Amino acid sequence: IIGTLCSSHMHGRGYVKNGDANAASYIRREFQKIGLSPYTPDYYQPFGIRVNTFPGAMSLKINGKSLIAGRDFMIDPSSGGYSGKIEPFYVPLHALAHNNIDSLLAVAKGKVLIIDTRLLHGFNANDKAGVNSNLNKLFAPLISSIKAVIELTDEKLSFGISSVAYAIPYFRVRALACPDTILEVSINVRNQ
Repeated sequence: IIGTLCSSHMHGRGYVKNGDANAASYIRREFQKIGLSPYTPDYYQPFGIRVNTFPGAMSLKINGKSLIAGRDFMIDPSSGGYSGKIEPFYVPLHALAHNNIDSLLAVAKGKVLIIDTRLLHGFNANDKAGVNSNLNKLFAPLISSIKAVIELTDEKLSFGISSVAYAIPYFRVRALACPDTILEVSINVRNQ
């Protein structure tokens, strides 16, 4: 049973490619085989799920170089959409740890924030908490002065799902996929 539910036919049991429906049908058949009484007449218990999705192609270019989704970058599942070229604004990590971000946002208005989090492992617990708190504030609904956020990381890229959508896109980018100096960022992302 575990092998079947984890097989490629189930597509991760997610909503993409009907993996959830495939898994539900399989589980129903297994329940029927062993004579388990259904909770509902057809064994199914419907529920709704709202998911922020990214239909169509998306692109992220840095200094004119196209990055590859899933290899070079991962978009945060809560990201909003945006299309256009944006000037970067580098944010020192210590500034996120210790400062109120209101003044930072005023200076970075209309730009994409570039935040290199590779040095975060060297921060103490209070500084890490300050960085995380200020990062979360960047995506508050009332803050629309910045156009996007790019977090440079050397950690594994992973994806999830979200039922909410930020006003702006947020990318986690493998630092090795970027040049040392980012001069221009082009983004094309549509979300629903």
